[in-house]
Amino acid sequence: MKTCSVFLFILLPLVAFGAAQLTVSDIRTENGELLFSYRVDGLLDEAGLLVLQRGAASQLVHRIILWKKRGIINPLVKEIVLTMHLSYDPWEKKYCILTGEEKRLTNSLETVRERCTSVRDLTVCRLEELDDKQVYYFSLEISYKPIAGESLTAVGGLLEDGKKNRGKGSLWNVLLNLLGFGDKKLAAKSAEFRKSEGRIDLLTP
Repeated sequence: MKTCSVFLFILLPLVAFGAAQLTVSDIRTENGELLFSYRVDGLLDEAGLLVLQRGAASQLVHRIILWKKRGIINPLVKEIVLTMHLSYDPWEKKYCILTGEEKRLTNSLETVRERCTSVRDLTVCRLEELDDKQVYYFSLEISYKPIAGESLTAVGGLLEDGKKNRGKGSLWNVLLNLLGFGDKKLAAKSAEFRKSEGRIDLLTP
């Protein structure tokens, strides 16, 4: 086990991911649609990009939920999940961003950050689907796996009995966290708002 652990430290150098911040930037309407915007600052930093350049694949999952505020139990109105897979092509020397809509190759770090950590004017629903005078709000969760999919399986194979060790609280998870490759999760909640005469009014706390 000691040999495998030492090899992992050589293969995956210790990195330090900076503190990330999730911010809801805008809720508005246009052409009868409810639009939602947000951004994540500091998530894909130099350490995260180094992981990609070393051959790992990463994954970002954005979960956006629109809730209807109604007493103790708030009904879910709409849920949207955006999944993004990131990798680096050493031959093209470009980053690859794979979503459900497209596959994009780019050598621009700003493009990677913009495409993966900033969502502008996401169409959530038609305004007519919302009830007048009803209060709503968004919850937002970002899940970031610096090492995901096949990369995680490949690295796990370096540990003896890797499958057995991947349980919660196992040596596998402890080792990934020590190396700086544990899953990162961020959550935020928007301001409350209501539909009124074909527009959205944000409510002050």
